[in-house]
Amino acid sequence: MDFKRILFIQSLVVFNAYAWADQTIKVAINPAPTDEGQIILALCTQKTFPHEDRCEVRKIVPAKVAKEPIALKAPAAGRYAMLVVNDVNGNNKLDVNLIGIPKEPVGVSKNPALRFGPPRFEDVAFDVSDTPQELVIDLKQAGK
Repeated sequence: MDFKRILFIQSLVVFNAYAWADQTIKVAINPAPTDEGQIILALCTQKTFPHEDRCEVRKIVPAKVAKEPIALKAPAAGRYAMLVVNDVNGNNKLDVNLIGIPKEPVGVSKNPALRFGPPRFEDVAFDVSDTPQELVIDLKQAGK
């Protein structure tokens, strides 16, 4: 085999491996939300966490659809945190009170206890690679 043919075959293998890479994340929400409002899923890097409106991937679905896992795709392999908001009033954002406590149910990857302020990125981050993965996010209401 000549050098050009070997180089061509190697480039095809690399291209196909990249094309087959699947950074799909399926998110199951626990407990399943009521049919009220919508669900906001936000996949964030350390730079954008915990602001769901600034995250690299943001998906909004009707709450009644969220009884089954919701799939979204990471833009690339890397380290991310997942935020889930049950946007009960449907205004496309997490509502908070005057001191920043969420008024709507919210959940974060790795399901940490939600105390004063958002969790640290390092405590909720997970690695996305070229294989699909599943997360279970617990929705919690502040003060309950």
